[in-house]
Amino acid sequence: MKKVICILLLLMVSGFLLAGFQAELTLAEYTVSDPEIPKAFDGYRIAVISDLHAESFGGNQAELIALVKEAQCDLICLAGDVVNYDTDDFTPVWALIDGLQGIPMVFSAGNNELSLDGYDALLSGLTDRGVTVLDDTREPSLAITMGKERILIHGYSFSDSRHLGNRLPLAENDCFNILLYHDPYVFPEAALLDYDLMLSGHIHGGMVRLPLLGSPLEWLGLEPYTKGEYTSRASTLIVSGGLGAHGALPRFFNAPEVVVITLKAPGT
Repeated sequence: MKKVICILLLLMVSGFLLAGFQAELTLAEYTVSDPEIPKAFDGYRIAVISDLHAESFGGNQAELIALVKEAQCDLICLAGDVVNYDTDDFTPVWALIDGLQGIPMVFSAGNNELSLDGYDALLSGLTDRGVTVLDDTREPSLAITMGKERILIHGYSFSDSRHLGNRLPLAENDCFNILLYHDPYVFPEAALLDYDLMLSGHIHGGMVRLPLLGSPLEWLGLEPYTKGEYTSRASTLIVSGGLGAHGALPRFFNAPEVVVITLKAPGT
């Protein structure tokens, strides 16, 4: 009897581990409702691609490209860390962007880009491919228009201090304001400044997550936002679990993901 119990326990543990380490690319969908969303943008879909870390998903990023195209997005936000600090071959990044031509794309730098020797070359390659680089030292905001209505998307490059301080201005009145910033830690600052929606990554979902319990980083108070949807005041934060990994540390119950957000206008 003891032998049978041991075998059953072993099978259960093995099944748990196999399920936890599965790495199938996933799509995480959210709907954001806000009184500032114009009716023309009802149903507008935004993809968030975060923390690629120069990894590949199929030959020439075929799996990743197919997933994003199937989601039928209107805008793609590259939320930082598309490469590692020591990446010298940008081929995985170019393959992704080239495969998604025709969909407007914006980029905001993460910590790895800002430590990259080839950062200027990366930015040149992005702009040459039609990607809008949002950065408070260059162009911090982009207006997206549909007819006579518009929304604003703002981008700021990563700060090692984990605070933006006076770099972040008050959001524009009477407009739906999106903040694209790699580190979700600054969300309280963005909420105080009336940004309606913030899009982030950086934490990789905490890497290790447990079913129903989420990330130990949140339980221990080490990171307040690891993955998913959070709210403060009238603002919403969506944190992508990202695509790549932290070095050799594997993801556990934390599959690589692309986030897609559908905007919902009031009264629709």
